[in-house]
Amino acid sequence: AFSPDGRGVGVGDDRQLLVYSLGAGEREPKPIERAQHNDAISHLAFDAESRWLVSADFSGAINTWSMRQDGPEDSPTRGAALGRTVTALALAPNTPFFAAAAADNRVTLWAMTGTAGEHVV
Repeated sequence: AFSPDGRGVGVGDDRQLLVYSLGAGEREPKPIERAQHNDAISHLAFDAESRWLVSADFSGAINTWSMRQDGPEDSPTRGAALGRTVTALALAPNTPFFAAAAADNRVTLWAMTGTAGEHVV
C-alpha cells in the first residue's frame, strides 16, 4: 500500500510488516521492520492523511499503527482480533474509524485507538 503523501509504502512479507521510506534523495528504500502478526499479512491500508497504517492477517488479527516521519511507531496503537479472515480494509476519511470486511461477508467498523469493540455493519 502506498501512503497518500507519497513518502512511504507498506508491504506484508509473510508475518512481517515492512514500511519503506521513499524520501527524496534516497537511492534505495530503507525497510522498517515490525513483527506483530502471527499469520501472513493479507491487507494494508493508509488513511488519507498518511497518519495511520492498518495491517491485517489471515487469522483475523488487525493492528493500527500511528505513523511518524520515519515510519510507524514501534508498537501498534491498537490490536484487535476479528477472528475470521480479513478480505478488505478501508479507512474512513476525516474520522477515527476503519472498516474490515471478512470472508463471512460481514463488515465491521473499528476505532483506530482505544478498546471499543467492533460494530457490525
